[in-house]
Amino acid sequence: MCVERGAEVCAVVATDGERGGDGHELGARRRAEQEQAARTLGYRKVMFLGYPDRALGKHRAALAVVVGALLEEIHPDAVFTFDGQSPKRPYVHPDHQAIAGAVWSACVAAPHPPELVLFNSRRPNVSVDVRCVLRRKIAALQAHRSQVAGGQLPRPLRPVWKWAGRRTGFPLVLAEERFRLVRFDAAHPS
Repeated sequence: MCVERGAEVCAVVATDGERGGDGHELGARRRAEQEQAARTLGYRKVMFLGYPDRALGKHRAALAVVVGALLEEIHPDAVFTFDGQSPKRPYVHPDHQAIAGAVWSACVAAPHPPELVLFNSRRPNVSVDVRCVLRRKIAALQAHRSQVAGGQLPRPLRPVWKWAGRRTGFPLVLAEERFRLVRFDAAHPS
């Protein structure tokens, strides 16, 4: 959606997911899959931070410094990350919690903090109709062949998108994504 509206999107990936399954050279394979997904979505750039998979919690303070430096370098209007405060259950991953906390800390400390757009949230306050990019989103998901069975659309997403479409009244089945938008002022996030 952002690319379609003229935004330059830069994805930052903290780990390669090298421990997320079996297979030789899994980290390199997942990097290639991420780059393919980014091309499919029209992202300008993908940056890999190279932290060890399933160990981000040990590096959260250093990660917040790295994210802060990226904020200074890139000056984004918005940053998307996991909701570390109210994640959707049952899926809560420690690396996702760690990156969410590091990004939150970096945004709070930034002199001109960007909007923070949190996904996988139990407390969404924004709904986005994604019909115009749905085919591209599915193709990007399918690029992650080591994480989705042979490049097939993950089954858990099918009922979620169907439910979301019915709930919002969008005429197409796969239609909505929900986020928690956080805006920082000088004193408090909203």
